[in-house]
Order: sequence, then structure tokens, then C-alpha cells
Amino acid sequence: MGRRTRAWHIVQGSKAEALLAVELYNTTGERRSLEAFVVHMHLAWLYLLHAEFTRDGVDFRYWDKDHRRLIRVDGEPKTWGLAECARRRWPAANEPVRRNLEFFIGLRNRIEHRHQDAVGVAVAGHAQAMILNYETELVAAFGADEGLADRLRFPVFLTSLTSSGAAAIKKVRAQLPVRAARYINDFHDGLDRVVASDPKFEFRVHLVPQLGSRTASDLAISFVPLESLNAEARRALEEIGSAGLIATKVRHEPVQYLNWYRPKDVVRKLADIVPGFTMNSHTEAWRRHGVRPNSDAVDPAATDPRYCIYDRAHGDYLYSDAWAEKLIAELKPAVRPAKPHP
Repeated sequence: MGRRTRAWHIVQGSKAEALLAVELYNTTGERRSLEAFVVHMHLAWLYLLHAEFTRDGVDFRYWDKDHRRLIRVDGEPKTWGLAECARRRWPAANEPVRRNLEFFIGLRNRIEHRHQDAVGVAVAGHAQAMILNYETELVAAFGADEGLADRLRFPVFLTSLTSSGAAAIKKVRAQLPVRAARYINDFHDGLDRVVASDPKFEFRVHLVPQLGSRTASDLAISFVPLESLNAEARRALEEIGSAGLIATKVRHEPVQYLNWYRPKDVVRKLADIVPGFTMNSHTEAWRRHGVRPNSDAVDPAATDPRYCIYDRAHGDYLYSDAWAEKLIAELKPAVRPAKPHP
């Protein structure tokens, strides 16, 4: 094993913060669990983006106006905070991952300890999106071996699964303090509708008991991406809010494939931004960049994990947000990220 890079060591610190954040969040009776989650996930994201910048040779330190001397705090160079890192990583103001981070940056100082349970209920979907976005970015940037999916488990809980639990949640939410409620409402009111409904900004989930005989491939908890559902199943999901319950047969998908896309989905996304982008354009792109092997390769899983992974269960390839962003930056220069100051 070769010498570990500085970026690798920063990634390990980032992962430690993320694991601690989730552990504290799920600790029953922890009086400051939400605050702890936000603080440690803030650090996890900051370190992860710093690791990416370090790997890519991006100078994320602050210099004086003449760019001759580093600005220091307690003797150490001052570096970009999470808000600036997010802006550099996702230049588009309405990028859902960036907006999720900005939501928590603003919320951090508005969490009152005595009302944290109420705030936690109100932002649970945002917290879930935050950790899922983190895992997606971590794997896309540094490979599946660095992921946390094998170390995090879906918690055992009662809230919303029983009538008494649902009633208790409503009672707690009613105690949401005015200051936090105003911030949450104002933030949502200022969002683009598409961003507000994006699971990368707020991950909302309905748990539907599985019926029928269990198969060897079944998991107690499985994730089904929306893009894998047909129109009928999508309509049924959209009606859950008013109907309260649906029962539908859906295909099981492992959670690690969240936010990974089939080629046709990448093409659809690019076609809206890059005129004339087709499936042939996509094929030429992955061959040019070598992100996956050819169809007759001995090892079909020999991919660049930042951009592409091989789904053995279905014998096809999935592509990351980072891959779509790379193609957009390459094919439409006007949307390239702003370069840092030299």
C-alpha cells in the first residue's frame, strides 16, 4: 500500500465526524442530539470538500488584498468556510445539495435546546437528505471503498409507525418555537419549486409494509428510486399525502444506488442544457474519459467510481451527479465553476 495522501487523511477525519453525527442523532434521550448532528455534519462536509480541493490542487486559503500574504487566525491560514466551499463546489444557486447545506448553516444558531425535539421533527427530512448527499459525494469523489453504507443502519423506532407515535410527533411539532418556524418557512418560501421538492434538499419517505412471500434477495428495508417507478406507481406515491396509504408492487433497489442514474437519465438531464446531446454523445463521452470499460471487458466493474459504477444485479452501469456536472462543464463552458483567486 502506497503512502497515504493528505487528502486521504482529511477524508478519514470527515468520515469520523459524519459517523459521530449520526450516532449522536440516533441516541435515545440525548438532550442535544440535533445540535450535535448539525455541528458534526457541518464539519464532515467541510472536511470532505477541503479534501476534494486538496486532491485537485485548489487553493482554499484566504490571502490579503494584494495576494502577497496569507490571512491567519491563531497562527493558522484562514480557509474557506462551508458556505464558500459549497458555492465553489456547486456554482448554481439552486443546486439542491448546496441549498440543503445552506439551510443547515442558517439553522445552526437557531436551535434552542429546550425545543430541539420540535425542531428535529420539522427538519428530519432535511437531515436525512444531508447524510445521503454526503455519502453520494464521498463515494463519487473518493470511491466506494470510502463509503459509509456498510457502517450505518436504519434505526429502530416507533414514531409514525403507530397511531400513538404519530400523535406524539404532532404534539411535539406544535411546540416549534417562533424563531425556528419563521426561519424554516422563510427559507422554503424563497426556494425554487423544483428544488423544494428535490430529495437532495429534503428527503421524505413513506414506509409501506411489504406483503407476500419473502425471497432470498429481500431486505428488511429497501430503497426504490423514483426514476425506476412507472407512471402509475408515481401517481400512487403522490397521493399518499392525502390518502395516507398505498400498496403497490415495486422493484427492490439497494440504498447505495440513491442518486446514481441510468444513461438515459443522464442524457435527459444534459439535453436540457447542452443542445444536441444524445445517447451517442454520452457513449462517446464515457469512452473518451475512460469512466467504464467496453461491453466485452473481462472485468465490467473496472470503472472510475467518481463517475460510474457497475450494477451487477442488473448487468448495467449507473452514473453519478459528478459525471453529469463534468460533462456540463466540458460541453457548456458558460456554466463552468468560477476559478479561485490565484
